This record gives sequence, structure tokens and C-alpha cells, in this order.
Amino acid sequence: MLSTSKLTSTNNKLQILLLSYARSGSSFLGDLLQSYSKVFYIFEPLHYFRNKMTHLHTKNSSQFLYDLFNCNFSEWRSFLSWTRRYKQYKNLERNRRFWSACSVGRNTNRCYNFRFVTSFCKMHSMQVIKVIRVSLTQVGWMLQTSPDMNLKVIHLIRDPRGTMKSRLMEEVIAFWCKKSLCSNPMSLCTQINDDLNYACKMGSMFSEKYKLLRYEDLARKPLETAQDLFKFLGLNTLPKEVIDFVETHTKGTKSIKKQKQTEEWAYSTFRNSSETAFSWVKQLPFRTVLSIQSMCKSVLDRMSYVALSSPAQSKNPQLLADMFNKSNVC
Repeated sequence: MLSTSKLTSTNNKLQILLLSYARSGSSFLGDLLQSYSKVFYIFEPLHYFRNKMTHLHTKNSSQFLYDLFNCNFSEWRSFLSWTRRYKQYKNLERNRRFWSACSVGRNTNRCYNFRFVTSFCKMHSMQVIKVIRVSLTQVGWMLQTSPDMNLKVIHLIRDPRGTMKSRLMEEVIAFWCKKSLCSNPMSLCTQINDDLNYACKMGSMFSEKYKLLRYEDLARKPLETAQDLFKFLGLNTLPKEVIDFVETHTKGTKSIKKQKQTEEWAYSTFRNSSETAFSWVKQLPFRTVLSIQSMCKSVLDRMSYVALSSPAQSKNPQLLADMFNKSNVC
């Protein structure tokens, strides 16, 4: 690990780490956050460290995240070259305002110019980085060793039955997921439990820096949840642009539904959010549901998800994400 003396922030921007797990709704939440015009957004930059499941143990990756949060791209020109080569990860392209500003037609040279990226990043008062390959313990290390950072953590968890349905049954995702631990419910729920255990250990020490959020609550009550989320980030009034995003991204359209089973659909954030959140109820074989529940009982209990004992219980799927009782988490 790097020494704490190297991690010295030079600005007072709000730095937001969105931590979640593959296929848990984090792309939707990331797009919701970046709908606010003061946000500079980076999508999954830790792909740069070659797709390992956890990256902060990788040499220099802690400094990498730290520098991105501080708009320091001059030391990471290799990252910009890498994103240009591996465009499929859309690390910067998912930042809509940035991509619109840096590209002229098909000419995207400025999008990988460290001076332009740094300058554009510094124009924004909030930096959001979305990651799914870091543990909360590792993020806690950053919080403890960089007290000068204005860092907040949003920890997004989805019902593991919904996550596993997306990983195993959406063709584009299943193609790569089935080749790794990504397809193992036990692995997913061990990660979640470990992260929740650390959140409990953090306790009141980081109470103003850490927010636990269920994807189902965001899907069922997107405006109310977004308002609570932005209040956590210091905004008492939800920006109109965020309200507009919620209105256009949570109700779905017939034309969008035609994209199902395509790569565009798999990574799109235009959905009927409530329908998507509970689609596993109708689509997962019941024996698979029982298997996931057996391996993930602790997560279900801690996050107030109701286990199914018979297919008949699925008639009103939204009841399966009962009122979130946060006292059960710890």
C-alpha cells in the first residue's frame, strides 16, 4: 500500500465513490448521479487493472483512484491510451457531457488528451467514480488514510436473486459471467456480507460519509430515493435535471423493450425500473431461487428481502423487498 503522505488532496471538491456489484443497478444509479450538471463521471476505471475482482491490492491502484478523484490525469496518460484502445468499456464515453464536449463528429482525439480531460474535470464540483471490483474494506482504507479528501461512499445492494437473474439469464452478460466467479451466488453474497460487516465496523466514525442503498427502493420510489440521496450529498433540493432524468429513465417504452437480448439493452439505463427490479420473480426457475436463497440467507435477512417458500408467494413481487429495516444490517 502507498504511504499516507502521498495521498494529499489539493481541492475541496465532493468526491463520490459508487460501490456495488456487477448487475446490481449501479449503471442506472451512476447515470442518475451524472444527470446533475455539476458532476464529472468516470465509469469503471478499474478495468484498467486487467479485470481482477479486487483492485486496491494491485500496485498503484489506490493512487490511481485518488488521482482521478483529483482530476490528475497527467500521471495516468497510459490510462487514457488504454481507454482509447479498449473502447468497449466506455470508461469516459459514458460521461455524456464530457463526450459531447470532446468529440467533433467521429473525431474523438481530444477525449484522450490529458490536458483536455483534466481541464474539463476541474470544471465540475463533484467527481463520481463507479466501481464494482473493490471491497468496502479497501475503500475504508482510503477514507482513513486520506482525511483531507472530501470523499463520500454510496453502497448499492440489489436482491441477490435479481442480480443473479441478470448475470445468468441475460445473454450478453452470461457470455462472460459464466466463465468466472461472477456466476456463483455464494461468491456474490460473501462479498456483500463482508462489505456489510465492515460497514458495521465503521459505525458512527464514517456516518456522514457512507450511505447504504437498496436498488429496489430506488426502482420503486426513484424520485423520493433520489431526493434522499442528493440530500446526503449536500443538496436539499433535487435539481430539475435529475428529476427529468428520473422521468425519462424509469418508465420504459415499447421501442426500448425491442432492444432486449442485445448489447444495447443489456447496458441501457432506460427501463421500467420497478418492473426490471422484480423481473427475476417470473423469470428465474423456482429451484434456482431456492438455491440462491439457501446460499444468501444472511444477505436476504440483513437487507430485509423476503424469501420465497412457494411459487404462489410471487403474486405481488414488490412485497419481497419489504420496508428496509436498517437495524437488521448490523
